[in-house]
Amino acid sequence: MAAEKKEEDKAAADCKRALLIIDMQYDFIPPDGSLQVANGETLVEKINDIRKKYEDKFSIVCLSMDWHPPNH
Repeated sequence: MAAEKKEEDKAAADCKRALLIIDMQYDFIPPDGSLQVANGETLVEKINDIRKKYEDKFSIVCLSMDWHPPNH
């Protein structure tokens, strides 16, 4: 059992983690966003809190944003 626990601890320590923040943009934030999501403004603070609290746990932080040309 102890050997299994050590192996699990080593695997966890070697694990690479990424924080993915997908499509977080002002279009979804009230009051001016063109695609407002109810209470969307609360997500920014929550995402930033997670990012700061666990920053040493992530090997990389990736942010993506959808984009369309005008008149798309």
